[in-house]
Amino acid sequence: MYETQLNVYGVIAKRTGLGIARSLWLAYYEPSTEVGMDQLAGLVNDDSLSMRFVPKLIPVAIKPEVIPELLAKARDIFDGAMPESAEGCRDCVLLEKLVSTFTNGKTGLAGLKTRSKTGAVRRAE
Repeated sequence: MYETQLNVYGVIAKRTGLGIARSLWLAYYEPSTEVGMDQLAGLVNDDSLSMRFVPKLIPVAIKPEVIPELLAKARDIFDGAMPESAEGCRDCVLLEKLVSTFTNGKTGLAGLKTRSKTGAVRRAE
């Protein structure tokens, strides 16, 4: 699930001179669900509850070669036409409100992003 993200970090590290990733790892914590009755007194108080967490490490395959294709797909989506809002779509309504916040109360997503000849994105007036 985090394979792409971690591989991008590896590519960034190499390109910025931080070094070459020799291994990638996903580190996270899971709640410990194996708690004995004899341990509860140390975990539960009148006004609080403590939860123990167990660290987990998962090795992730190094695949920097997949990044250019994914970046190209992301660019195609970004450069593509903005889809029409779907009737009753909660996310569309929220996006519409956000856009009107940054467009001085104007509604409508059409023309929100335009591109200059250099490729820079700017807000449509």
